[in-house]
Amino acid sequence: MKPHSPIRSLHRLLLIPASLLLTDLAAAAEPMVSVVDYSFCRSVMNLEPVGALGDPAELQKGERLHLWLNIQINKSGLRYLRSLGKLPVYLRWGRDGWLTDPAMDVGITPSQWQTAQAGIKWKAQQGGGVFSWRTNANKATPINGRYYASILDANKKVITHIDLPTEYFRPEITVSR
Repeated sequence: MKPHSPIRSLHRLLLIPASLLLTDLAAAAEPMVSVVDYSFCRSVMNLEPVGALGDPAELQKGERLHLWLNIQINKSGLRYLRSLGKLPVYLRWGRDGWLTDPAMDVGITPSQWQTAQAGIKWKAQQGGGVFSWRTNANKATPINGRYYASILDANKKVITHIDLPTEYFRPEITVSR
């Protein structure tokens, strides 16, 4: 029996329908999550923003700056979540052009996946393979300045807003006391 030649193997590989390759390449090119909605606010209760802040925002001494996010997870994000049992979404606070805090994971943790797995699967099935997830982060006692949040998906790829898929999403707010 003759061994397969590399050219013959390559030919078989190229017989994969192009539509499958393009779909996988397009999915790989887009972030696994996109922001649907966000709010800088005074607090978050039951995964909803409370006391939305305008820009500029006045905070009292000791008051925290909260960022509430409603993110949409696409099909590649759902595959990642199902295979690893978690979906990290990293957030880093910055002020006046400088990153100030270490990255924190505000995504779906393994314990959240265990608790909400059936609901997430149902929402994804109803939504054509995508679903929304609400999360938040806060910044303790901010001082005066222009604050922003850099948000990255599990592959450390910058997240976009669903309405502006070609632009990076980096919400900003000016804080004064």
